[in-house]
Amino acid sequence: LRILLLLMDEVFELRSKDQWFRRRIVLFLRQILKAMFGDIVNRRIVDTVGYITSPEQVADYIKAFKESVWPNGELAPPARSRDRDSQLLTQVSARLCLLSS
Repeated sequence: LRILLLLMDEVFELRSKDQWFRRRIVLFLRQILKAMFGDIVNRRIVDTVGYITSPEQVADYIKAFKESVWPNGELAPPARSRDRDSQLLTQVSARLCLLSS
């Protein structure tokens, strides 16, 4: 949408026009994009949700949960408490990974 808006700005010199005209162009471009790609996006969402909630995937989720709580058939020991410095380092690392992705 941003690329199309920049193209329309360049072609029709929308920067010199008033904001009403510019908003109408943005709404028009959104409607075009929604009409062209809306069904494709919705279909992919439905396919992804269908895959994630399929019986095979749910069985894998339950198996992974079971292995994390009862590794090798024994109840997992409680987690060790970590010091504050270690917690802060992990928090910074997690934010860095999240922001870099």
